[in-house]
This record gives sequence, structure tokens and C-alpha cells, in this order.
Amino acid sequence: SAVGLPEERYHCFLSHVWSSGQDQARALKGQLQRYVQNIQPFLDVDNLDDTARLEEHVGNSEVVIVLLTGSTPARSCPSSPPGGARSDYFGSANCLRELHAAVARSKPLLLVLETDPTHGGVPLEVHRSACPAELRAKVFSAPLVTWHRLRPFQ
Repeated sequence: SAVGLPEERYHCFLSHVWSSGQDQARALKGQLQRYVQNIQPFLDVDNLDDTARLEEHVGNSEVVIVLLTGSTPARSCPSSPPGGARSDYFGSANCLRELHAAVARSKPLLLVLETDPTHGGVPLEVHRSACPAELRAKVFSAPLVTWHRLRPFQ
């Protein structure tokens, strides 16, 4: 059971990019609420009224859960970069705002890596290389959990 918090305070902030991490964020919030009584997770689609307040909401959260997702262009796309995989998370201006706010406020981070390529899974090294240099050491020293879509892992 989670300790109760005042209004607009959260146990965790779910930082994700909409294009490839929205379903994971929704599922993770549901799992947290199912297994941790009284937990208050922040999820933008449920709790965000104004994007100008992103940093404030990060500051009002105890921990930031970073959902690392990416994409791989179709093989037939001639303009795809070599290797093709890219980090959608680190390509998002809002995700970077959230991460900068978390690091500036010394918030604990927890990384969650999507493993299924059909749902945004790309190798961790793709994310590491896309992460801004000034954040890399802090971000990638955080604990890492892999996200599995198999029933036994849910």
C-alpha cells in the first residue's frame, strides 16, 4: 500500500512518447494501480491540463519512470538511416523537458525498455546514443527493467 499524498502530488511520473509508448504507459499505470493500493501515478492523458506545467508535475512526483521506445522504418524506405532504429523517446522535446526537470530536481529514475519491435522496441544502445551527453551518465546509471508482453510477465 502506498502512503497517501496531497492533491497534485504523485508517487511516480510516467514519462513516455505518445507515438510509440502510449499503450505501455496506460498498461503500466493500470498494473501499478492493480497491485499497489492507493498509488497515484501521473499520466499525461489523465492528469495534464497544460504542457507548460510538465516540469511542475515532474517536481511533484517521487520518482520518474522513463518508458524507452523507438521505431524502425520499413525496410523498403530508401531514406532510412543505416541500421534504421531510432529512439522516439529521446527525439521528443517534451520527454527531454521531463528528463531535464527530473535530473535538475534529483528525482530517482527507473528505465523501462520496450522489447517488442512491433511496439517500439529498439536496442538500449540506440537510446543511449540518442540521449543528450549532459544527461547520459545520470539516465543510464538508473535501474533498468525490460517490458515484456508475455502473460507470465504481466
